[in-house]
Amino acid sequence: MELSIANYVDYVTLSNSAWGWFALSLLFIVIAQFRPFMAIALMCFYPTVIWAAAWNPFITLYPAYPLILFLFIKYMKQIFKAFFTFRYRIVIVLSALIVIWAFLAPLLYTATYGPPITFTKSPNYHRGLQILATLLLLPAVLRSRDDIQKFISSTAHLLILVHLLLIIASTFFLLSGHALYDLHLMRILETPPVFWESGLLLLCLGYLFVRREMNFSLLIVFGVLACAGLILGNSRTRFLATFLTLLYFMYPYISKRLFSWVMSIMLLMSVSIIMLPHFEDYLSRLIKQRIEQSESKNLSELTSGRSTAYAFAYKRWKSSPFVGVGTCYILPRSTAVNQGPNIKMHRVHNYYLEVIAGQGIIGFGLLIIVIGISVIMVMRVALINANKAVDGRIIVALFFFGLINWMFKESWGITYCTIAILSAYTETRKDTQTELSEN
Repeated sequence: MELSIANYVDYVTLSNSAWGWFALSLLFIVIAQFRPFMAIALMCFYPTVIWAAAWNPFITLYPAYPLILFLFIKYMKQIFKAFFTFRYRIVIVLSALIVIWAFLAPLLYTATYGPPITFTKSPNYHRGLQILATLLLLPAVLRSRDDIQKFISSTAHLLILVHLLLIIASTFFLLSGHALYDLHLMRILETPPVFWESGLLLLCLGYLFVRREMNFSLLIVFGVLACAGLILGNSRTRFLATFLTLLYFMYPYISKRLFSWVMSIMLLMSVSIIMLPHFEDYLSRLIKQRIEQSESKNLSELTSGRSTAYAFAYKRWKSSPFVGVGTCYILPRSTAVNQGPNIKMHRVHNYYLEVIAGQGIIGFGLLIIVIGISVIMVMRVALINANKAVDGRIIVALFFFGLINWMFKESWGITYCTIAILSAYTETRKDTQTELSEN
């Protein structure tokens, strides 16, 4: 868990703002009209942003509503066609079933630890609705290899654009009197640095490099920017996932000499950033916190409180091993009567444990089937020559990035959406082979 999570500084917030809701909704619809793949990528990889301007005239409205509605109207014919051509394969159906089950937990399970949770107050409401929308959209929209390539490129450009905007926001944040050390606490539109997805930016830069779609000097600059974002995110899980998946993706495409040159240049540029005024103090304080945490003899402190949450979730699973206790009723809530340990987490921060505690052995079995089918698809991609499967390898890298983050983070969107993209990729491979055989 990122450090000092309770002390986030909401620098840009549009809560309870009618104008904020209208402005974001209009912006998202414009993007969906002219850059639909970028709008869908926004839903997949920046889910907090599309829910970041709540407005409550009589019911709570979010920018996600008009965006999802617009995309569904825009691609209605493709969605119906996808149903009749069986593009929603079993891996997508089972993924949707798991999400719907968690989504409906307040209606399916008896409340524990306080009053019942209303449907719209469910912690699964936002992410469940967003994932269901993308699980429907992706197989319908990505109907060819060209579509998949355009979607990945749109994702890369979205990540670059977001990070450029974050540079501007960070500059104004510092000029407004905040200390440099507070940068890793800055939250913009409900999105803290850990969810800026700088690791995904590094992966996408690797993709652009292999496809030679961007100038090498720009790749280096954006690479350093992504590394700075990883530092600000202060997440060991994100760092590990980024390193392993980037290594997997880049290995077949670059020589050892080129890899050494790239790493040397990035190291030099990163050192130049560290030499900026006060940055050394910032970095030393950040590292010192991590060292003190790692040396702690208290297991809860060592694991950022996760061990306590894991132990409690395990006890909850034992109380209802087959169907679980409901995803939204695993951990005690702030309104709970004094029962159980004092847990300050809203999530278990381990999706596998969250599923088995919330949805029991049955739900966990469905999840294992989804992962198993996905691994089979991954193996099929791995058997293709790397130079002929660049798009496939980046999708596989995103898949493993999501699986690693499922261990310690909340990454519903990244993983499930990548599974849908992986399914579309293998499906379009069949279509391509059929076309070649006919020709």
